[in-house]
Amino acid sequence: MTSPDRWEAKQLMAAGVLENENSDEEFEIELNEEEPAFLHGQTRYSLDTSPVKIFRNRAAALQSALIKERREVREQQQRTMHLAQALRGIGLSTYDMPEWKKDGYGKTLTFGQRSKLSIEEQRQSLPIYRLKKELVQAVHDNQVLVVIGETGSGKTTQVTQYLAEAGYTTKGEEVGYAIRFEDCSGQDTLVKRRSDLRLIVTSATLDAEKFSGYFSDCNIFTIPGRTYPVEILYAKQPESDYLDAALMTVLHIHLKKPEGDILLFLTGQEEIDHACKTLFERMNGLGNNVPELIILPVYSSLPSEMQSRIFDPAPPGKRKVVVATNIAEASLTIDGIFYVIDPGFAKQNVYNPKQGLDSLVITPISQASAKQRAGHAGRTGPGKCYRLYTESFTIMRCHIPVFPKYKESILVSQRLQ
Repeated sequence: MTSPDRWEAKQLMAAGVLENENSDEEFEIELNEEEPAFLHGQTRYSLDTSPVKIFRNRAAALQSALIKERREVREQQQRTMHLAQALRGIGLSTYDMPEWKKDGYGKTLTFGQRSKLSIEEQRQSLPIYRLKKELVQAVHDNQVLVVIGETGSGKTTQVTQYLAEAGYTTKGEEVGYAIRFEDCSGQDTLVKRRSDLRLIVTSATLDAEKFSGYFSDCNIFTIPGRTYPVEILYAKQPESDYLDAALMTVLHIHLKKPEGDILLFLTGQEEIDHACKTLFERMNGLGNNVPELIILPVYSSLPSEMQSRIFDPAPPGKRKVVVATNIAEASLTIDGIFYVIDPGFAKQNVYNPKQGLDSLVITPISQASAKQRAGHAGRTGPGKCYRLYTESFTIMRCHIPVFPKYKESILVSQRLQ
C-alpha cells in the first residue's frame, strides 16, 4: 500500500467507514455539492468571475449564425472555383478584386475632397470657434474640466491649439510629469506637480454627469455641433434578420426618397463586405432604368486611400451609400449624409477571465451611441434616421451599461509595465 493510500485509509478509519487498513471491503463515496448557508455567495458555484455582463439579443445571435452560414457557402464556392481552374491549368497567383469593389472605388486613386478654404478659414468655420474664449477661460478657472462636443465640432483638433495659443506649453518642456518607470520632464520643466496641471476630458459619447461626479462634481463645458432636425423612425416589430432589413431600407430610400447620401451602420468587415456584394447584385438586377448607387465600405483594416473615397461627393444624378462600422460613429464626419440606417448593434471586445481569451461579441449599442448615430443625418440639413428596432427597445437601452475599457481587456501587460 502506497503512502497516499495509507493516508486515505486512515481518514476513512477516523470517519468510521473502515475498521482497519487491510480491509478489502468496497465502498462508494458521495460528494455533497450543496452550498452551505455560511458560504452563500463565496464559492465557485455562486461567483461570476466575468467582469462584463453581455446583454444578448436574439436578432444578434441569429445574425451571427446567418453570417457564419453565408461565409461557409462563399468559401465552398471559392474552393470549387479554385479546383475547376486548377483542373484547367489556370494559375491563381493574382488577387481578383470583386466587381462591387471595382465599381465603387473606380480606377483612379483619390484622397478625399480638397477644401477651397484656407486652414484659418476652416478653423473659423468649426462650431467650437465661437466658444474659443469661453473654453480657454473655463480651462483657466478649473483644474478638471469635462468637455462634451458632437462629432465635427472641432474639439479634437482645436482644443490643443487653443491652449497652446493661450500660453499652455508643450508636455516634457516647461510642463511635464514623472511617475514610476516613466519620466516625461526635462531641464526646463517648471510644472511637475498635479496641483499645477489641468485635466481635460473630451468625448462625443461620454456620460458627462458620471465623469463629473467622479472628479468631485467638476464643471461640464458643452460645445454645440452642426445639428439640424432629425426625424427618428422605428420598426413596428423586431427584425429577425437586420442585415436583410437594412439592405431593403437602403433600396427603399434610393428609389423613393429625395436626394441625399445614406450611412448604414453594421458590425464588422465580413458583414459589410457581404452587404456591399448583395446590394451591388440587387442594384444590377433592377436594370439601367434606376439611378446609380455608389457603394462604399469603411472599416479599420481598409487601406486609407479607399477609406477616403467616402468623403468624395456623389456625382449629379447619383447617390452614395456608406456602409461602416462604429468607427463612423464618433471618428468621422461625412458631408452630404441625409439618411442614417441603424440596426442597433455593434461588436464589443470582451475579455473572458475563465478562458483567458478576448472575443468580439455582437451586442446592442447604448443610448448615447444611438443618439450619436442619428446625429449624422443632421450635419448637412434636416434628415431621417431609420432605427431597425422598436421604440420599446430604445427605452430598454437605459439599463444597458457602458463598461470602461479596463473591464473589456486583460490588464497583464499594463500591470507589468
